[in-house]
Formats: sequence, C-alpha cells, structure tokens
Amino acid sequence: MPQNNQRSIPRAERLNVREASFVREYLVGLCGKAAAIRAGYSPKSAEVTASKMLAKPRIQAAIAKAMEDRAKRTEKSADDVVRELNRMAFTDIRDFVEWGEDGRPKAKASSALTKDQAAAIQKVKFTKNAQGESLIIELVDKKGTLELLGRHHGIFDDKLTVGGITFVSAVPEPDPLPEGI
Repeated sequence: MPQNNQRSIPRAERLNVREASFVREYLVGLCGKAAAIRAGYSPKSAEVTASKMLAKPRIQAAIAKAMEDRAKRTEKSADDVVRELNRMAFTDIRDFVEWGEDGRPKAKASSALTKDQAAAIQKVKFTKNAQGESLIIELVDKKGTLELLGRHHGIFDDKLTVGGITFVSAVPEPDPLPEGI
C-alpha cells in the first residue's frame, strides 16, 4: 500500500508501517492470522492481533480501498468471479462429447465450443496404448465450484444448531507463504 499520498489523510487515520504491511498481506489470502504473521506480528498472538486490526475502521477502509484499486487494476470484480464460477459449475458433458450410433463417445471439435464451454476444460490428454487411442477430457471440479457458489449465495454454511447451541466447523488456516513472497 503506497505511503506517498498519506499526507492528505488526517494523522489519526494514517496507517503505520506495520499496519500497511498487514493490509498488503491480508489481501494475499484474506486470512487475518496469516497476514499478521507475515506482517511481522508474533505468531503466538497473531489471531488476536488480526482480530484487533480488522476491527479498526482505518484498517477496514484501507483494505476496502486496496481491494477496489486491485479490481480496477485487474479489471475484475467479485461479479466476474461469480460469473466464472457459474461457467465452470454448470457445465454438461454433452457440451463436449457426442455419442455415435455405435454408442461410442466422440469429442466435439474445439471450434464448436463456446468460450464458456472451453473455460470449463481443465485438461485434454491424448494417449496411445496397446488397446488403441483414447482422448481424456478433464473438466474443472464441478462439486468445488458449486460449493463456492453455494457459499456465496448463503446456501451453505458451516454451522449446526442443536438445542440452542451453535456448532461451527473449523476452517483450516492456509499454510503460511514462504519468506520473500
């Protein structure tokens, strides 16, 4: 996060060096604990530190601004991500393969695929062996993309309420990035 335009920001709202570092690191994976550690805060208290940092209005504003700036730079938005997930999640094998009269599948020509259909292909592999030739078309993880879309739309959550007690499943923290990244 550039510090050179902070003179126009009132002193009480300016970020110090570690706070700015936290904001930069938070944008890497949106994980407060990992961001605090990478920003130089103690790993032992990183979770508490992250919670305190994320509660500060100036940190929240800096994160929002940085996300907005990144969206402008990349020309991508949250809507773009959801559109891409939709493209991948709602694929149909019939978009890629036709069954002949003999019942054997045959891949459609790549020129017949739409941009949305092509975006759902993760890998294409051609193999030859003693039994003949085969073409393998691997599509993206449909279950994973549907789960992400479901979470976005609030269909799924990690909570279970029984007898007035809410249980929340733990979401594992991502592995910290190697030094220098």
